[in-house]
Amino acid sequence: MRRRRYEGQGRAGEAEGVRAPQERQAAFGGARRGAQVVREGQDHAVQVPALDRVRARAAEDRHWEDPALQAPGTSVSDPRLVIERLVAAQNAHDIDAFVACFAPDYASEQPNWPSLAFTGSAQVRKNWSAIFGGVPDFRAALLDAAVAGSTVWAEVEWTGTKADGSRLHSRGVIIATVAHERIAAARLYVSGVAETTAGIDDAVKIMAGQR
Repeated sequence: MRRRRYEGQGRAGEAEGVRAPQERQAAFGGARRGAQVVREGQDHAVQVPALDRVRARAAEDRHWEDPALQAPGTSVSDPRLVIERLVAAQNAHDIDAFVACFAPDYASEQPNWPSLAFTGSAQVRKNWSAIFGGVPDFRAALLDAAVAGSTVWAEVEWTGTKADGSRLHSRGVIIATVAHERIAAARLYVSGVAETTAGIDDAVKIMAGQR
């Protein structure tokens, strides 16, 4: 499993720093003129934007490939890029760009709320059009991410002010399967952050049915 920590994005609204694939490619082009690509057989890492970052990345993950290195027309190997694009679209409130992150037959599950499962990107458009309209200051943050094959685990935070004036504050994990640079399926474990003063002892008692 490959993991990337999004430093400095511990608060919602900071996901704007996530680079789109085009920006990453442009950064690579500039760095390539001043740095050497690190290669070991078929594995390689690219310095973006400094050689020391290349070496650190290569040491951290010797099998990661920067999409800027891939030939035109090939699919992006890192599913995190799709999640980064998704978060950028959320923060721009760009419904078309957001829906474009999903396959037409996208399958959504929320295991803690089984009745909320659905299929199709049309429902994604309906859902998020309502959210962007009802929460005009909606912000998303990508806090952390890990990848195994075509699956990405993304820790996210959503904040904003709802139409009724109440606060939206949700955190959790999305487990997404990516194919052809789009999310083909996802399981969402995202829920509201509890506003409570109860400590862990009380929570355990409630869970055990002792209160």
